[in-house]
Amino acid sequence: MDCAEAIMIREGMDALNMDTLATNAGMAKGTLYLYFNSKEDVIAHLTVRARKTLMDAFAKEIAKHEDPLDQIRAILWANFNYYRTNKLHHDLNAFYDINKHLDNTEALRQMGMSFQQFIVSVIEKAKAQQRIKSHINEQELSFMMWGMSFGMLQLMETKSGLMAMYIQRENEVFYKNFIDIFIEGIKT
Repeated sequence: MDCAEAIMIREGMDALNMDTLATNAGMAKGTLYLYFNSKEDVIAHLTVRARKTLMDAFAKEIAKHEDPLDQIRAILWANFNYYRTNKLHHDLNAFYDINKHLDNTEALRQMGMSFQQFIVSVIEKAKAQQRIKSHINEQELSFMMWGMSFGMLQLMETKSGLMAMYIQRENEVFYKNFIDIFIEGIKT
């Protein structure tokens, strides 16, 4: 797994294949297939690891805040900071979300459910304390947070030149404005 991650950091996700991985890991290709069925299987295992580290980053950040609305804000900021410091892991987290033709492994499904429930628990707490609007569906909001946050990060990456020309703001300021607008939209 570490070898696969090193290949992807060095050469990009598209450079990973079973031949390259076997060679870099110093093992026979057949031996590699005893552990993984395909490149996508390797990526799925790495994605479980990436989602776990992202969830740990969320937990660390929300522990700094008592107010659940501040915890929601902290989750969104943690995703931004994770993106900046763990680009490959961030891309792995998005990989299975944008490649709907890929089968999720059971471990990836379980991690996704844990991840979802983790975020929902923060939203439920905010709702119970009447910090967010009562009509908000917790599951929907968690998916919206995931989609909008990842979408904003992708937008900043792919359209940074255009954004710099038109809005003339640093990415961090732009993302802060996104979070502020998001929080204003859900709070009571």
